[in-house]
Amino acid sequence: VAVQRQRDAASDAFEVVLPILNDRRSETVRLKTSVVAGETIELPALADEPRGAGSIRTVTVSADPAIIGLVGAASFMVSYPYACTEQRIARVRTGLALANFGDAIGLVREQEALLHGLDETLKWIEAAIDRRGLVAYWPGGRGYVSLTAWALQMVVAAEAAGHTVPEALSTRLVTSLRRALRSDFPALVPGSEFAERAWALAALTEAGIGDTGYGAELALRAQFFSVENLSQIVRVLAVEEAADADQIGSLADMLWAAI
Repeated sequence: VAVQRQRDAASDAFEVVLPILNDRRSETVRLKTSVVAGETIELPALADEPRGAGSIRTVTVSADPAIIGLVGAASFMVSYPYACTEQRIARVRTGLALANFGDAIGLVREQEALLHGLDETLKWIEAAIDRRGLVAYWPGGRGYVSLTAWALQMVVAAEAAGHTVPEALSTRLVTSLRRALRSDFPALVPGSEFAERAWALAALTEAGIGDTGYGAELALRAQFFSVENLSQIVRVLAVEEAADADQIGSLADMLWAAI
């Protein structure tokens, strides 16, 4: 039944755009193996016969095992389906890291795909800042010092690579992390105060505005840090000219022992 108004020919007609979707889920299979001189490696056949051009098989060969891991990690990040703040930052930082050697190992396409969302990620981070100035995993959620630190690290890396970042965003992140260095900052996660302060200091140091005093204070509590956080404190003190060389050496010994 169709209805039409004669005065202006308005009708009840409507249009619905129906997307064409795959009738089956795509599947990615990665095989990593080592080959010695004179050895033959046989790649296994596909378990199911693909339809038409429904399959793509690629082979990457390198004398350096780390390169193979890098290629696998890059392709994984390109196809990663989730998109909270942390995951968006991880995608962009992967693309920024590939800028140093993506051309040399044939990962230009992956690098471009990962950096394609840089501007969108910067806008997302701005929208995800809570009332305390901390970045949340989702807009409207609670912000965290650690996630704010990761956001600033991404911003610093993007600027170093020649990308434009809103100055207001950088300033806001820096201001919040400077407040988070204080032991009485109210937004620190209970039980993870030292770890979050270490993240804040590490990010600020990467931005060129570290604080030796806070580094020395946190170093006195090294026994409470994970290996990752301990390495951050060592790095923070190592780049500060006023740091105590003996203290750095002691922390480095503790770090190697933990590894």
